[in-house]
Amino acid sequence: CITSLPRDKLQNVCRIGVSGEMHAVIFWKAQKDTSQLITRQDGCCNCNFLCTLPNPDSHVIIATGFDCDTIFWYMRHIPAMGFLSDFTVTGTINEYMVSMLCGSESCAMMTGQYAASWTVCVCACSNLNDAGFPVHLPPCDAGFPVHLLPECVPSGCMVVQTCSEWHGVHANTPVGAALGDIQCSVYSSGFVTFAFVNISTSAQLTNAMPLDFTPPNIADPTSSISYFRYFDGSYLAVTASLNGGNVVAILVAMLSGWMNELGTLIYKHSHTVTDLLIRCALRVDSSDLRVSLTIRGERHDPLSLAVCRQRVFSLPVEYGQDVDSAVGVIMVFHGRL
Repeated sequence: CITSLPRDKLQNVCRIGVSGEMHAVIFWKAQKDTSQLITRQDGCCNCNFLCTLPNPDSHVIIATGFDCDTIFWYMRHIPAMGFLSDFTVTGTINEYMVSMLCGSESCAMMTGQYAASWTVCVCACSNLNDAGFPVHLPPCDAGFPVHLLPECVPSGCMVVQTCSEWHGVHANTPVGAALGDIQCSVYSSGFVTFAFVNISTSAQLTNAMPLDFTPPNIADPTSSISYFRYFDGSYLAVTASLNGGNVVAILVAMLSGWMNELGTLIYKHSHTVTDLLIRCALRVDSSDLRVSLTIRGERHDPLSLAVCRQRVFSLPVEYGQDVDSAVGVIMVFHGRL
């Protein structure tokens, strides 16, 4: 991706911001191979397993896809192989990227925006108050490998510098701590009173809470609403779905499989089928058919699977301004320095 950009433009880069999905965990060790990227789509953290985990002292629920829960699964199911002992640091792919840019593979830095998506972390360091958010570690008697967790830093700060020239980007260019894709998407709009829909691999509906809002001390596992750190001590209320672009990918694969079985596969690439589905949908003004494509269930209701029903009262949807997490992370670091 970087090499596709004009090199003369890359030489003018003065800061680097990283934004991306807040879930999925990767393990690494300096000068060694990394683990594979472990996501919730592997299905290992099912309801039966989650019920056995210690309850976090946090407003964030225990749920599939939250990375501390994934680490617990590996602790219990692959202990003989010493999987975790092969690594010294863990984080999302975004923390790993920041670590690689600065050449410091022995540690990682994580903001409170990402910490919430880990359920019960982060971190084992001395600057928790400086980070500006409460940190909840797993219970000591749970045997959790706290030493693997990243260092806590405030959202929106520059934390490291590039260790060498990077495809035209100069060495010693400041790099910010990775920020959440939802937070940066909301930030890119410039508004705090709007509700936003973010669709990537999964999907989220979110809005900013008042500045004086404080989330409850204990999470409600039946609630579909979670609260994630935004900026400057504020929170976003997020209704997160496990079903988004991944469901579209499943639908496209299903249709392609049907056409192949029937001997009528005229589209070689999945993106061609996706484009065709979008064009067909745009030609339909409205429909009373309501489809809940919860193929993977939901965090607050894992057993809620896909259904299809008729909608009696149709409500119009008014589409407003687009938001973009890449634009948001640029705005964060440009406006704060």
